[in-house]
Amino acid sequence: MPGINHNGRSAKMADLRTELAHKGFVEVESYSPKRAPASFVEPAATADLEFALEQASEEICGFTVSTIVRAPAQMGELTRYGAGLTAQLEGEPRGYVTLVKENPDDDCLTRMNGWEVPGEQAHAYGREVFFWLTHPFHQQTLTNAQIKRAGVVATSRDWKAILRHWGTDGESDRRDCAMNIPAEQQDHRQRDPEGERTASFDRLFDEAAPLIGQGRYQRASPPVEGGRWPMSVVLRPARVMAEKLEQLMSQVEVYTGPEHFRTGVAGSVHFTVRVLERYREVVERSDELAGRYAEALGRAARRVGPIELDLVGLTLTPGSVMVRALPVNLNAARLMDVLRDELKDDGWREAGFRREIWYANVLHFAADITQPHELITWVAQRRELNLGRAMMDTAELVRFRYENGPSGRLMRPEVLASVQLGSSRQSGTRASTGKPS
Repeated sequence: MPGINHNGRSAKMADLRTELAHKGFVEVESYSPKRAPASFVEPAATADLEFALEQASEEICGFTVSTIVRAPAQMGELTRYGAGLTAQLEGEPRGYVTLVKENPDDDCLTRMNGWEVPGEQAHAYGREVFFWLTHPFHQQTLTNAQIKRAGVVATSRDWKAILRHWGTDGESDRRDCAMNIPAEQQDHRQRDPEGERTASFDRLFDEAAPLIGQGRYQRASPPVEGGRWPMSVVLRPARVMAEKLEQLMSQVEVYTGPEHFRTGVAGSVHFTVRVLERYREVVERSDELAGRYAEALGRAARRVGPIELDLVGLTLTPGSVMVRALPVNLNAARLMDVLRDELKDDGWREAGFRREIWYANVLHFAADITQPHELITWVAQRRELNLGRAMMDTAELVRFRYENGPSGRLMRPEVLASVQLGSSRQSGTRASTGKPS
């Protein structure tokens, strides 16, 4: 009878499923007859469920079964990310994925990503290790034990089996094929079948349009101690895209008039990854908290590759004109997640909050809008405007400085630390405030 074996002791899978159901677990099923049960849980509750399952298994089996939990949303993310990976091996390699209980340390990540054994290739990303073999599984040298050297619990699964169980909407076959086709031939855009991002942008427009038409929109003001425009982690587009967005801002100003915050100026325009605190007028070079932010960003950034965002239109908000962005792959979401994990308690400012949309504001309202109804119409006609793809390979820790000079009213980012994504290279500066290269 298939079941769980542990140091000569065993438990039948059918009995374990039944007993877990008796203990109040719902929708318990087996991944396969020989694999551990699975239940349904939200991402935020996975650690609690792991603990509960381990306690329950000890009561049922007489020994503790190490448990790894992934929520359905996380499994969906895993399969979407895996679809963008390509094995650089000859022949027809078979794909596998190892699920890790906790984030591997940097040594483990380096060892997996640098794995050089004939007929084997690995790619570690977050709490998963994707790997491929051109020889039978039992002949592999990349085993769970190699990963467990880092002191983490791990279990491996066949990629095709993962897709059979978690693939949805008929996409399993496409994802399976994508594991072995050149990356440049794949469309990696992270799809949103329920239209949640589009709906969020639509809601912003619907809320903002009447406020702007009636003159009741929000007006930005220079930052004050404890207020907005605090230290943040941002992504700034490269020069060509930044200048395109500045030109777009200039078109917006035809309808808004002067004296607004020109946040679309090249060098200032950005996509916010995370806000870290409230505004502080003085941040010394030796600021301890800023140093911890920079270190956390450095650790997070080297675990995430370059980020690409498709800029797909404009919308209005109650306080700004916004460029809508859609992630091309999962790197943007991954950066948010690993940065949150690395910040720990220092991430208090957005604790319990997750950014669901990506955007860049090109203008913050700060004065009278000279042609409000014309602005609404102009933006409405460009809600599906294709502005191209922004590619960013650097994440920055910045603070913002208010300027009111020849270039108008600006919130200029002052770079405190800059980290190349996917690399351990990090620099700190207090002068890099011009246009990104």
